Amino acid sequence: MMNKLQRFESLGDNCEFAFFLRESGYDEGSLFRWTLIKNYHALLKLIESDFADFYIYENLTPSWQDMVLDQKHDLCFHTEMYSDNINDCWSWRYSEQENNIIYKKEMDKIKYLVDKFRKGLADENKIFVVKSNGNNLDDIVLALSKEFKKHGDSKILYVKSDADSSNVGEITKVTDNLFTAVIDRFADYSRANEYSREGWQAIINNAVVVM
Repeated sequence: MMNKLQRFESLGDNCEFAFFLRESGYDEGSLFRWTLIKNYHALLKLIESDFADFYIYENLTPSWQDMVLDQKHDLCFHTEMYSDNINDCWSWRYSEQENNIIYKKEMDKIKYLVDKFRKGLADENKIFVVKSNGNNLDDIVLALSKEFKKHGDSKILYVKSDADSSNVGEITKVTDNLFTAVIDRFADYSRANEYSREGWQAIINNAVVVM
């Protein structure tokens, strides 16, 4: 099973697929594994720019107790630069000096994961999995697949939910590097770990054969 799962990497939009991978025994770090992607058009621009000005301290604002928003790229990351909610507003818990120490450590990790992501783009065996509970990414995943093609032979698997489908797990080829899959349901955003294990497993089993 580990060999199968190593081919897959989450491209968001939240951590649902990351929970599936972890609870299936595969817990290797990747750039967007636990990220909240608020805007896929911004993600496309980020990749097109080769991650210019990515995770710059000045662009980071508190967005939850243990999350920061990169305002330039509309991406939310988990962080140890913790925040507290004061009068319905998130504020840094630590001083700027303390944050800088944490930030430097996190930036080293970000740089490592960006480099790993670039290598994944070039890998013909790598499958980047993307989903949105609204099933509303059709146009942008096509644009992303065209951008990915410039960097190598990796593939995108766009998963859409359909509670009435009899074809859960079915993989459909759209282009040479873009495929779609059907799952019975997605987890609620507030409970991303309550996913359809059977649905994701069926997708994985079929994808390694088709892709």
